[in-house]
Amino acid sequence: MTDDLQIAFTLPSGDQVDAIPFKIAKRSKLVADILADYDDDEQTVPIDVKNQDNEPEPSIAMMNLVLKYLKKYENEEPTQIEKPLKDGDLMAQLTEWEKNFILDDLLEDKDAWKHQQLVEVMYIASSLNIEPLISLTTSWIAQEVSKICRTVKGSLKAAAEIRKFLNIPGNGGWTTEQEKALAIEAEWPEDEE
Repeated sequence: MTDDLQIAFTLPSGDQVDAIPFKIAKRSKLVADILADYDDDEQTVPIDVKNQDNEPEPSIAMMNLVLKYLKKYENEEPTQIEKPLKDGDLMAQLTEWEKNFILDDLLEDKDAWKHQQLVEVMYIASSLNIEPLISLTTSWIAQEVSKICRTVKGSLKAAAEIRKFLNIPGNGGWTTEQEKALAIEAEWPEDEE
């Protein structure tokens, strides 16, 4: 297999993004696995980007953000994120480019609560098995959930805030009576941490 191959990603909608060289796309384990035994004469290889039933359909704009990430790390390694996060601060581990990628490209108005693009990029990275991008996006979400847990007092209030942050509808399936019982059971004295 040569680095002369081009990879053409096709979205579930049938839309295609511009083909990119294999040497850029090979960070995707899916692409690398598909092409491990590639011996066809075709110079452009189509790869379908799939989504699960509960995931949003990937858009060309979000796929282009994934490609931007892949292109950035064609010749260098992305940050290996230490887990668990030191002091809950992901940004301290990241390069300036990675910070800007999250804040400028993946968050709307640099607002942590407007993270739909980050989630969509995470789904595409998962579909293509791009481990460093999966790690970056999931670590950012974990950091934000951790912040909610540290700032919201009471486990039920924190759970409600986390559901809101992650756009999970409902109250976890609890009836009003069950919620009241849980609130009493999970009550935390005000003067204890």
